[in-house]
Amino acid sequence: MERSGFMEQLKVVHFLNHFFAGVGGEDKTDAPVGVRPGAVGPGAPLEAHWERKARIVATVSCGDNHFQQHAEEVAARVAEVVREEGAGLLVAGPAFDAGRYGFACATVCARAADAAGVAAVTGMFPENPGVEVYRARKPERMYVVPTAKTVRGMAEALLHMARLALRAASGEPIGFPEEEGYLPRGVRVSVRTEKTGARRAVEMVVAKVKGLEVRTEVPLGAYPVVPPAPPLKHLAGSRIALVTSSGVVPKGNPDRFKTHVNDRWAKYPIDRMERLETGVWETVHGGYNTEFMTGNPHFGVPLDALRALEREGVFGSLLPYYYVVPGNQVQVSDAHRMAAEMAKEMREDRVEGVLQVAT
Repeated sequence: MERSGFMEQLKVVHFLNHFFAGVGGEDKTDAPVGVRPGAVGPGAPLEAHWERKARIVATVSCGDNHFQQHAEEVAARVAEVVREEGAGLLVAGPAFDAGRYGFACATVCARAADAAGVAAVTGMFPENPGVEVYRARKPERMYVVPTAKTVRGMAEALLHMARLALRAASGEPIGFPEEEGYLPRGVRVSVRTEKTGARRAVEMVVAKVKGLEVRTEVPLGAYPVVPPAPPLKHLAGSRIALVTSSGVVPKGNPDRFKTHVNDRWAKYPIDRMERLETGVWETVHGGYNTEFMTGNPHFGVPLDALRALEREGVFGSLLPYYYVVPGNQVQVSDAHRMAAEMAKEMREDRVEGVLQVAT
């Protein structure tokens, strides 16, 4: 820390994406890493909340797509800037519901908390894919503040981030998530209580039987249960659609899919095709080794096998195109929306059954 007047002032590095750093819009998603002195964009109101107790000495930014392609290199560069500036805190975002941005914020914060040995704070919507990075890595001095879904919640997000960040950097003990206002990362902590585990368990059961509010000590995340569709009555006469999350797309990736956190889908024609020729297709996906899928796209789009089954009369006909989305780190809300959009088209095309290819 350095002295400013009569107060010790904490040095902070702030990480932003290309948009919030004022570099540009979608035309600048490939912008490389840039470092500027002082506060930029949302950094100014963030700094104001600290009332001269801390100041942003450097702002690091890069394009969302650039980060997806160079995640570890960018994270390492951010940690390097933290060390060069002698900063005691890294703040990233807030990212709200932006998947690519959230993934970047979580990754650079986790890297800085571990590699640079400083506290790191970011903010994002609880369903942002970046939250899963946070929970998977579990860095001890990193915290994610829950935010609204959109940038309309900027003022509130910056206020909460500023308060928690200052406390985290001070080294004072940080309490449990529900007390301090940050998202849990799945870490179990042993604490002393007056009642044994058996007594607490019985009390929870009794409360549940009485219809009272029950709060578990180890909350588990749960996704809504989706009931399966009823089986087809007449498969031999049914029209079938092919859907894959493998990321198999035409060579050149014409729809510019990302390898992570996609929020859109596409469909490609396969009518008059008996098979997918190697070299004409490629695989865009960050969740597995794509070498084998690119070498044989039928692993993700089994057109050869389906044509054989179609000729044998196992099912009626195959839709003349297939649907695809690279499924790595897709946000649940985006998955629901995309499925609804695909289903609407399928109903219009009189599709009766869907083959979902596993990857």
